[in-house]
Amino acid sequence: MNNFKEEIGSAQEAKAFLTFLNDSDQLFHLDEDPRDIIKNATGLRLFNEEQCTNLEARLEEVFKYLDNPFEYIIEYFN
Repeated sequence: MNNFKEEIGSAQEAKAFLTFLNDSDQLFHLDEDPRDIIKNATGLRLFNEEQCTNLEARLEEVFKYLDNPFEYIIEYFN
């Protein structure tokens, strides 16, 4: 289980983080609260509380290093 504790310190790391989320089927709309993301198969939350807290910090870092992470997601994952 990934608890998303590792800080993001560059644009390259931000892109790698988004790629990890995508490749592990955990990518969600970055404007959403991670607490609201539900697994379709089970109806349960995708992330536990610790993960949500850490994800919020990582997403702040993603937005710090990428001018438009949505553009990156659309370009590389669609």
